[in-house]
Amino acid sequence: MGKKKLTGSFAAKVAAFFLLVISVFGAVAGGFFTLCFVREGVYQDYDHSGAAGLFLEEGYGTYMADVYAVRDYLAAGEIRNAEAVCEGKNIDIALLDGEQAGAFGIETDNPAVIWSTYDGSYETNGLTRDIYMKFSAESLTGNRIVNYHKLYAQKDYVFRVYFNPDFPEKDWYWEIYNGCLTLYNIRYLVLWVTCAGIFLGLNSFLFLMCSAGRRNGVEGIQPSVFTSIPLDLYTIGFGIVIFFLLCVSLDWMGFSVSIDSVVEVILLATAVAMLVLMCTFYLRELAVRMKLGKWWRNTVVYRLLRLAGRILRFLWRCQCSIFRGVPTVLNIMIVFLGICILEFFGVCIFMRQSGALLLWMLEKVVLFFAVAYISLICKKLLNGSRALVQGRQEERIDTRYMFGDFRECGENLNNIGQGISRAVAERMKSERLKTELITNVSHDIKTPLTSIINYANLIAEEPSENERITEYSEVLVRQSGRLKKLLEDLLEASKATTGNLDLNLQPCEVSVILSQAIGEYQQRMEEKQLELIVNQPEQQVYIMADGRHLWRVFDNLLNNICKYAREDSRVYLTVEVEEKTGPKPFFGVGQKPSGEFEGGQGVNIIFRNMSKYALNITPEELQERFTRGDKSRHMEGNGLGLSIAKSLTELMGGWMEIVTDGDLFKVILHLELSESE
Repeated sequence: MGKKKLTGSFAAKVAAFFLLVISVFGAVAGGFFTLCFVREGVYQDYDHSGAAGLFLEEGYGTYMADVYAVRDYLAAGEIRNAEAVCEGKNIDIALLDGEQAGAFGIETDNPAVIWSTYDGSYETNGLTRDIYMKFSAESLTGNRIVNYHKLYAQKDYVFRVYFNPDFPEKDWYWEIYNGCLTLYNIRYLVLWVTCAGIFLGLNSFLFLMCSAGRRNGVEGIQPSVFTSIPLDLYTIGFGIVIFFLLCVSLDWMGFSVSIDSVVEVILLATAVAMLVLMCTFYLRELAVRMKLGKWWRNTVVYRLLRLAGRILRFLWRCQCSIFRGVPTVLNIMIVFLGICILEFFGVCIFMRQSGALLLWMLEKVVLFFAVAYISLICKKLLNGSRALVQGRQEERIDTRYMFGDFRECGENLNNIGQGISRAVAERMKSERLKTELITNVSHDIKTPLTSIINYANLIAEEPSENERITEYSEVLVRQSGRLKKLLEDLLEASKATTGNLDLNLQPCEVSVILSQAIGEYQQRMEEKQLELIVNQPEQQVYIMADGRHLWRVFDNLLNNICKYAREDSRVYLTVEVEEKTGPKPFFGVGQKPSGEFEGGQGVNIIFRNMSKYALNITPEELQERFTRGDKSRHMEGNGLGLSIAKSLTELMGGWMEIVTDGDLFKVILHLELSESE
């Protein structure tokens, strides 16, 4: 039994649903009231602070009705009725002469006051409002005298409205003011309720989505009772239910967009909360299907498309089985003849009709795309064959959209590439194992061999009257030294082959290093009666190389000449600078050169000599390790010199080539030319 999680708790899910409904209800109701407050200006700053300023805005229609009544009564000369308008109310009205009084700052005892019910018994504290009006000519029949002031039509008058800030009377103004006071006091509370409802609602919704399909005590995602229903049918059914509920709700509300009571706001919030709850149920089911994966499979549309695909594949296989037994060329001819026959009948039938040209153009469009498709397939096959020729066996031809013999050809090329890749991998593995074996064995033999050499030297230095012991010790010293040289060559060959050598490439003068190497072997060549002929350019030639490794290359090649060159013959050493064009070869260790330098100049260092033994092996075999031109192997040497020279040359960015022509043995070193030191 695994550890219980909150997302798998049934009680937590029920609580989340309940919290979602409450949150949505609060958010909708609070949001509606917040919008109403914004519309009514509750959050705005007025000339009068607090609820008083809001009251002057919200009570405008009520006190304007009283002002109009007073104006009409004064125009009719009914002074008592005009005074009765303000009786029993928290309002007083004064009529001012607009031309004398101006707009603001008029007191009750000002001569500009024509008529007033305000006696100054209370301080308005700013609860006043000036309204500019004119008397119409139709309402002023005859001379209208009010408090010894004659009223004139189309003259500017000011009706000043006074409100008692204590609101002692329980009239409409008292109700409006108390309502504005309540709204003003709860304005920020409603805003916080809205924000809290949105926050809690979103968190509850996210929790319900995360907990969909989770159950404590059961591993993985568990389907619900509705999961077996196809998703599109489930969606359509859910949409019908939602549409029906919306229609019923709108009909019940009378399609009214105005909400004037708290009860209607509560009903609206309840309807929205129920709608959100139902949408949450649907989205939870959708989340369960997505978590289970491949949700689209359980849809009617997918099943119909899959059935149609199976039918099309069956028809295609039937067609392919018919044409597969016929050669490709014959298939193409049959298709071409069929197109020609259809085109002929089309011309005969539609040649006099207006749609003939359209059908002909449609046929050519289809043929164009068919030819383009086949051309793309041929291009893919050509690129695949080129990749195999260039050694890129890892590239594969995409045969998914090919058919017939084209697909078979592409698969055959892929199989060839895979076979070549496997063969190359096996050969590289074999080479790596041989190199590792040589390195490990050389290291294991080196320690006891050092002891053998040391003790052999000690024995040779000991005085002895027995000549045989002296002779034996000399042979032991000589052969142990030869074995040490073989181990050193093996280690160097292993490092050179794997590229595990430190390189310091810098401009090197060829003539200096070559002259030093020649000086080392001058005496040995004279003993072999070898005439050395050196041909070098007059100017200094610099190449990019590591001087220490380049010296080893020259040493191996000259040593090879001294051992295998025919006595009483000539040896030629030539340095050539030539232009190089074409693609630059890959200078990897163990790679055969397949081109020339990419532009610029290169340096060829050529060694020529006549072999004393018949060269009945290929140049490629001569470059392999432990291969010697002396098949009898009765001379000194281990067959590693050329292999080491080749590997070191490639490590320095060049390549080595061996050419044999009868007894002529020629080694060409290709290195990159450097402009200066």
